[in-house]
Amino acid sequence: MTTIAQVETAVISWARAATGLSDVIRANQATPQPAEPYLTFQKTTGPIQIGQDEITMAASSTGLVTVIGQRELTYSFNWLGAGSLQGLDSARLNLSLPSVVEDFKVANIGVRAIPTAVTDLTFLQETAFQERAQMDVTWGYGFSVTEDASRIEIINGTLTLTDGIDDHVETFDAIP
Repeated sequence: MTTIAQVETAVISWARAATGLSDVIRANQATPQPAEPYLTFQKTTGPIQIGQDEITMAASSTGLVTVIGQRELTYSFNWLGAGSLQGLDSARLNLSLPSVVEDFKVANIGVRAIPTAVTDLTFLQETAFQERAQMDVTWGYGFSVTEDASRIEIINGTLTLTDGIDDHVETFDAIP
C-alpha cells in the first residue's frame, strides 16, 4: 500500500533533483518566502478513485478481506525567480527519463499525466518583472485497506419452504 505521504515524499525528492533547487516548499505557508529562485508545490486534487476497487478475500481461513484500488493525486508546481520557464520545462522533460521512471516505480507511483506545456506567469511587480512559471503533474498509485472479518463465527438462520399445502421450517447453523 502506498500512502499520500509516501507519494509526496517521492514527488518532493524528484522536484529537488529535477530543478536543482534546494528550496522546494509547500505553497501558501504563513512563513517568509526564501530568496529566489525557489519552487512551491501544492496538492490540488486527489486522492481520486480510478476505476472500480477490487474486494478480495483470503483463500485460507484467516478471514482477511482486502479492498484494492488505484488513486490519483495532482500537484501544482510554481517556480519563482530567474530561469523559471526554462527550469520548469526541463523538469517537465525530466519526468520521461528512464532513471526517473524507475525511481518512481521503486516508490510504487507512476506519472499519469505530464503537461504538454509550462505556463509563463511572469508579471510586473512594482518596477521590475518577476519571473514565474507553473505546471501541474498527476501521479497514480495503488491503495489498499485490509480488515479482519474472522469475527463472524456462526451464522444462524431459518429457512421456510412452502409446497402449497404445508410449510416446512428448517433452522440451521453455518460456519463461514
